[in-house]
Amino acid sequence: MKKDEIYAEVKKNEYIRDGQHIVLGLSGGPDSVCLFNILLELKDEIDIAVYPVHVNHMIRGDAANSDMMYCRKLCEDNGIDCSVFSFDCVKTAKKLGIATEESGRLKRYECFGNVAGEIEATGVPREYISVATAHNADDQVETIIFRVLRGTGIDGLAGMREVRKSDDGFTVIKPLLGVRKKDIVAYCEEKSLNPCIDYTNDEPVYDRNRIRLELIPYLERYNPNVSEAILRLGKAAAEDSDFLQAMALRTDAPTDAGDSAVSDGMSDTADMSAQDVPGDAAAAAKPYEISCGNIFENAPSLWKRSAAGILRRLGLSEDLQAGHFDEMEKLAGSRLPSAAVNLPRGYMVRKSYDRIIFSRPGRPAGRPPQMSCRSVDKDECGSRIKNGMHAEFDEDLLVERFGRDFRNAICVRPRKPGDYIVLKGGSGRKKIQNLFVDEKVPKEKRAEIYMVAIGSEILFIPAAGDIFDRGRYSGLYPVSKDTKKTFCIEILSFV
Repeated sequence: MKKDEIYAEVKKNEYIRDGQHIVLGLSGGPDSVCLFNILLELKDEIDIAVYPVHVNHMIRGDAANSDMMYCRKLCEDNGIDCSVFSFDCVKTAKKLGIATEESGRLKRYECFGNVAGEIEATGVPREYISVATAHNADDQVETIIFRVLRGTGIDGLAGMREVRKSDDGFTVIKPLLGVRKKDIVAYCEEKSLNPCIDYTNDEPVYDRNRIRLELIPYLERYNPNVSEAILRLGKAAAEDSDFLQAMALRTDAPTDAGDSAVSDGMSDTADMSAQDVPGDAAAAAKPYEISCGNIFENAPSLWKRSAAGILRRLGLSEDLQAGHFDEMEKLAGSRLPSAAVNLPRGYMVRKSYDRIIFSRPGRPAGRPPQMSCRSVDKDECGSRIKNGMHAEFDEDLLVERFGRDFRNAICVRPRKPGDYIVLKGGSGRKKIQNLFVDEKVPKEKRAEIYMVAIGSEILFIPAAGDIFDRGRYSGLYPVSKDTKKTFCIEILSFV
């Protein structure tokens, strides 16, 4: 692929358009430097803004610091600010009990989301903000092989998608996904870009490295063009996956389970009124149901997608395995009128006669927490904030961020996917999921924590007994000497 062809491959992405704000993951390697260079050239043709983000994983010592300095200088030479984040990847992986590679990936996307959130806070519509990563076609080959080795279905065979949504709800794009690594290296050489070289990529210390350095060369003994063959397989799988997903949406669409489905307290709706949860949050809090006939009248590839789609809406997007769907099938075919299957993280699938009902982790039955909001003169409600059930914010700052009708958008609810908070003294957005991990909140307790939110932004997490001994507050709207009006939030009861 020639230079002009690579340029055209990037330009064709629908999210590289006039008015787009692009958060770019910039490692300093050939892939990200190539994409950085192309995006800068595109700025002469298209009205785009580029926000490079470099994450130092603190794994390679001086080499990692050198990459960081290279990225800073590259951006400085081109008149662009570079956001730099540093964290101990190995230490974080051990703390969370996950692989080092996964720790790095999670942190990178958290940093990208922080920067994207800051852009959104300036008034840029979310649909005009995207996160760009420089994954290439060779990365796609490794991904597909890796998934095959672990065991995957047709969706996994599709590999990475050129466009997807992040947990924060931002669009993630991979404009170089159709470009081979050798063509990217040739582009960098032709343009004299001199990117950094990570020599650990040549060491078989990680699974992906071993696939690239050992397994693929071995497979090439059987087919010299095995990478192209795997890419064709991925494309075909993606086409079939998309078709099956569209077909699944037409089959027995999920419906809200009525009051009888939640009377036993198995869902958040058992202790939350609908008006407490706005828009999609209300939908995510409800259980959904399909008929048992859906499972036996439709092909497995359809009903499984339908079930997985329901669980994603409810907040369970990971940890589902083939065995869970086998259990659902047994449940639907059982002669028992009532039975249940436990899913990861406290989710549940229940049978009620001829219906299969999906629900989020349960809470003890009872009334929802009651909330009072009011505007007062400065310092009028500050004396009560220390008990963890009160919060106060600068009202003008809230109006500036959310508009004058922000009061109508405030709700008290459990967490939902994509929720975040910007803590005082923090380094930007922090996902509520990550906050719970850092605070060592048990998974089975997380559904019991209510929080005050506007959309996906959390303003205030009240103290919650032995789970949270004090409140957690957004640091974006602090009361200061310049505050004219204070907006007070008070949690009246958790009965």
